[in-house]
Amino acid sequence: MRIALHRPASRCTSATRIARGNAAPCENTDGLLRQYMPKGTDLSLFSQDELDGIADSMNNRPRATHAWHTPLEVFARTLASSHQPPESIQ
Repeated sequence: MRIALHRPASRCTSATRIARGNAAPCENTDGLLRQYMPKGTDLSLFSQDELDGIADSMNNRPRATHAWHTPLEVFARTLASSHQPPESIQ
């Protein structure tokens, strides 16, 4: 999966958390996800609309790691700043 910044999306696995040296964001997201479904839940039991609703709810929930902004706000700000034209070339 790729996002608009043309960077590969990463999965939160033990290996990637350890490699980055910061497990907290992934573990926090895992904990939030567990509010909607227990670990080991068969995702085929959910409709795409239900999964989209869970993702929308999580992406619109303010997070301490984002200075109490939502992940959606942080992503939108990142996209906007990456598409800024240069102010001027002198």
